Amino acid sequence: MDEVIFYPMSQRPLPDESDASFSTTVIVYNEKYTAVGLGYFDFEMGEWLHFSHNSFLLKCWCYLPVPKIIDHSSWETVMPKGYIKSLF
Repeated sequence: MDEVIFYPMSQRPLPDESDASFSTTVIVYNEKYTAVGLGYFDFEMGEWLHFSHNSFLLKCWCYLPVPKIIDHSSWETVMPKGYIKSLF
């Protein structure tokens, strides 16, 4: 597994490829170095936002890991609680 690199909140992630007004989605961490969820930097507003319902002070972030291509055909697919099958 490649090493995960953490960045301070003062360092901005790369812009999103489809809309440069905000960054690519990253994992954000609180002051206790606990992952609080996904977040991004809004370049137009000049501030960080995250998708958690709770309020957190943010300490650092990292890019989302990219899974390596491996044979995962034996992995079981599970249905999470509340899953609704698509009608299409």
